[in-house]
Amino acid sequence: MNKSSPTAIESFELFDLGSDYPDYFQGFGVCGTEFDHCVVGCASTQSEAFDDLMEQFAQCEGVTCGMTDYVERKIIAENDKPNEIPLMGDKMYYLGLRFNLPTK
Repeated sequence: MNKSSPTAIESFELFDLGSDYPDYFQGFGVCGTEFDHCVVGCASTQSEAFDDLMEQFAQCEGVTCGMTDYVERKIIAENDKPNEIPLMGDKMYYLGLRFNLPTK
């Protein structure tokens, strides 16, 4: 992998963390994994949670527009289309992304 490429990203994993009430969401992290970074997206639909996840990813230090586009295209190509059905009440849908950025 070309480390100088704006789309270079070492590795990443998408996690469907399901739905829960915000008071009960247990969190998401990198402890015990091979990853150095993670972000969580949450919203009332899976589709909106994915949008939030990608926004959170794009705001991470060291992440370029090319990386964001690459990860988003790869996730969409390898997974079912997120559903648009809103959850009832205060429940939120959660998605997590663990990733490693290129070493400098």
